[in-house]
Amino acid sequence: MNSDPLIPPRQNYEGNHRQSSGPSSRAPLGVDYHSYYDVRFDTPGDGPSASMPIGNGDLAANVWTVPGAIFIYLSKSDAWDENGRLVKLGRIRLTFDPNPFIDPPYCQTLRTATAEVEVRLGATNVRIWVDAHRKVLHVEVDAAKPVAMRAEVELWRLLPRELVGQELHSATGQAGGPHPTVVAPDTVLPPTERAVWWCHRNSTSIWLEGMRLQGLDGLIGRVDDPLLDRTFGCYAEGEGLIPDGAMALVSAEPSRSIHLRVHALTTTGTTLEGWQAAMKRQVADDCQTTATVARQNHVAWWREFWDQSYIIVTGSPAAEVVTRSYALQRYVTACAGRGAYPIKFNGSLFTFDLPDAPNGTP
Repeated sequence: MNSDPLIPPRQNYEGNHRQSSGPSSRAPLGVDYHSYYDVRFDTPGDGPSASMPIGNGDLAANVWTVPGAIFIYLSKSDAWDENGRLVKLGRIRLTFDPNPFIDPPYCQTLRTATAEVEVRLGATNVRIWVDAHRKVLHVEVDAAKPVAMRAEVELWRLLPRELVGQELHSATGQAGGPHPTVVAPDTVLPPTERAVWWCHRNSTSIWLEGMRLQGLDGLIGRVDDPLLDRTFGCYAEGEGLIPDGAMALVSAEPSRSIHLRVHALTTTGTTLEGWQAAMKRQVADDCQTTATVARQNHVAWWREFWDQSYIIVTGSPAAEVVTRSYALQRYVTACAGRGAYPIKFNGSLFTFDLPDAPNGTP
């Protein structure tokens, strides 16, 4: 499928889960049937292939755990880089002291009714969700005893790097071109008193060369380049959290309650300073809504979404598999289908890295 941002992609999501639980009983008609198809893991995973998807239709995340840490891949529907690739915003690693992963029981649940991932680590509960109304990812920690959290931003676009081999498949149509396909590095901005932030800015663009290759020279100068000067990134902050360098937030002191917010923004046609100013305005606007009200509004949106319609097929285990598949497909479509661009095929906003990619795949 063409990944050119000028050509609207369509809709699909595929993912792998280590373990899932089906309904304990048939869902009665008209009673939150989707909650009967939540996905649960009873052990930590071993990588992003065990991730769970959440999102608000524009900002989305893959959430997974390994022993000792929770990981979050951040995606956005308009995060197109200079090569026309839809790329991740970055990865966040959450760790805690003392380490709650050593305290049984462990339970990780994707709650489709409210589009959240809940990780229960003994007496510590972590809830991760993307606000249905704002471009903000929330991480809420509730612990029986005070705990300290470290949220570390992990970026991999650190230096200019040429795409070669199978990785070049991610830049559709550029293999064999006259110029190397080079990925520009992200920009890590100086931390503020209470936040860390970073972005990717397209100082170059493949768009002009693509237009000429397609014989569309007549449109050059009449249509704006959708990639050039596009800037996308995040601003991470939270109560009781302070920067530890430019790439991490840490608890100022252990607490029983921690709330991390990661704000995301994409701008076009502006400078880096323009993106920074726009991000500060967005963060100020986001923080005018209290956490309680934001949560209530989020839950209400998903309630209305699920109440719009439903299909329940019963009568056999195979029929219930159909209902489950329909409910989960509808869920991931809602998580990625309200952004500036229609849902992109081949994984949507929930793609993840494969350690051993099958032959012929990106």
